[in-house]
Amino acid sequence: MNRNTLRERAQEAKHAGFVAKRKVIRLVRRAHNRVGQQVYPLLHPAGSYEFDPMRYRRSFLYTTLDATPGPFVPRVFTFWTGDNDMSTRRRISLERLRADIGLEVVLITPDNLAEWVVPGHPLHPSYQHLSLVHRSDYLRAYFFHHHGGGYCDVKRPLHSWAEAAREFAADNEAWYAGSPMQLSWLGWYAGPLGQDLRRNFAGLACNGAGLARPTTPLSAEWLHEVERRMTAWQDRLAAYPGGVRGETDGYPFSWNDLLNRVHHPLSMKYARHVRRSAVFDIDVLDYD
Repeated sequence: MNRNTLRERAQEAKHAGFVAKRKVIRLVRRAHNRVGQQVYPLLHPAGSYEFDPMRYRRSFLYTTLDATPGPFVPRVFTFWTGDNDMSTRRRISLERLRADIGLEVVLITPDNLAEWVVPGHPLHPSYQHLSLVHRSDYLRAYFFHHHGGGYCDVKRPLHSWAEAAREFAADNEAWYAGSPMQLSWLGWYAGPLGQDLRRNFAGLACNGAGLARPTTPLSAEWLHEVERRMTAWQDRLAAYPGGVRGETDGYPFSWNDLLNRVHHPLSMKYARHVRRSAVFDIDVLDYD
């Protein structure tokens, strides 16, 4: 057997080992999620979490920003961030969103985005280099902080939000409201932050659809951290723009980097100001 053949077989064995390891990791995580979904809420029920900044000295949670919560405005934003046309299913979902959600729906597109940009706080200069998906993630933080109100993906809501919006507006301690969290949806972190997120997921709320009061510490830190990450990778973003879903080789952000991995930790940090309700569930299956 010649040297090249040995090298090829060694590479094949190494790749097979890598694939097998990834498969085992996925199986272990799925098993953990199935068990944890039932067990963690019993051990760490919603409302029991107490934030200790010293546990997160090396994360963005350690820094707290001052902000004064503003009045809630009962309207819902949804974003279409590219010049590409919506698919037929997305257009139908948008029609159902407007018909069923019970609140004014404002569709933000490249044509009207500038009308909502706040004087003194322009969009981050790297916005144009984000993938279309990550543009929506960034705008979610930007709009929740500066405008408040609601947000919904371009997907069909399963319930009217009208009563939930009235209750949210009357609850001055409520800063954010969304669907109850599922353990498998968490943005992944290692160390104490990851441990606490998994243990306390029952007190968190999802971000695919929900309500927010503007200019809260939660929204301020959310936007600040997303923009900090964009600034840190500004040169890389300019060199490797993200396309539609971040499929460009060299693009610096993975799927969850600008949304779940920012919002979920902050939802835990400010858990006493977060509300959860199945009213905010949306159809995550019938769309493309």
